[in-house]
Amino acid sequence: MRASVAILVLSATACAPIAEPHAAVEVTSAPVTSEPPVARPAPPPPRKPACVLHGSHDRIPSLPLRFRDEVFASASAALEGEVSLFAGETTGAARFDGAELALTGDVRIEDLRLAPRTAILRDGWIGVHGVRPVEVRDGAIVTQPKLPKLVQAASASAPGAIELDCADLGLGWGPNVPFADGRRAKLAAGKTSELRATRGGAVVGTLAVPRDADAETRTIHVLERKGRQTKIRLMGDETFIDAWIASSAIAKPAKSDADTMIGILLTDKDAVRRLRCNHEVPIYVGDKTARVGTYHAGATIYALGTKDDGPSVHVELFGQGEKRTPPLVERSQLEDCSTMR
Repeated sequence: MRASVAILVLSATACAPIAEPHAAVEVTSAPVTSEPPVARPAPPPPRKPACVLHGSHDRIPSLPLRFRDEVFASASAALEGEVSLFAGETTGAARFDGAELALTGDVRIEDLRLAPRTAILRDGWIGVHGVRPVEVRDGAIVTQPKLPKLVQAASASAPGAIELDCADLGLGWGPNVPFADGRRAKLAAGKTSELRATRGGAVVGTLAVPRDADAETRTIHVLERKGRQTKIRLMGDETFIDAWIASSAIAKPAKSDADTMIGILLTDKDAVRRLRCNHEVPIYVGDKTARVGTYHAGATIYALGTKDDGPSVHVELFGQGEKRTPPLVERSQLEDCSTMR
């Protein structure tokens, strides 16, 4: 009986199939082709500006900042700035920074207001204190300043085009006007007077005052009086004149001749919500396609439309009330900010 079991076990083992060895697999390698790498053009070198202008916070007027030619903010007196201009071009690159935010954008040269660092006197009687660029050259700005209202030069070419070195210019209308040590007075309405650069000298122009000219337009500074001649200063937007006129062209002072005050139009404060964040907040334009600036930590943020549930919030920067598309910030960036009263 035991022998039978052994035979059965042996038979089972002997009948087990024998495993076939693995067939050999022939491996062929694809031929390696060596092609020269595709040459990529080198990036163009950064453009070198023909003129770089700077301005301190107290000398920068409102300047529209643009992204793709659309105004998103106006840099004003709270910022220090740098503007790079390029020869032959009408658009430059601007960067502004202040205590609360930093901004970058494009500027048009027609929007720039520049100031000579030293006084410029043309023909002995025309002073240039404001420069509006009309052309950018290598290291220079070309301007063609306009005379004050009411003034007509005897020479059609006066004051003419002026080329100024960029190093002699700064951002903003400058205070580089010689001090007028004299009282204020008004020109008589409805009179035309001859202008002379020197007392008794040749006529260099005329001063025509319409009958309906307002008090601000007629305001002058009296610099000197001699006999029937008075040396006056008349301020304009870009120039001023220091010239002699007949004393009879000056109106007698009225009993009450108060200076006019220029009001500042502000937007409705109830239309915005003032926030303050303890961290930086990025500023975007468009559909968050481009970052154009940053609110610094502790800055006051004027948020518009905060009742909306969208992911972005429009903000009001400088130049409130202008017809433009306001920039925006991410709503999530404002969640931990405090509301200001």
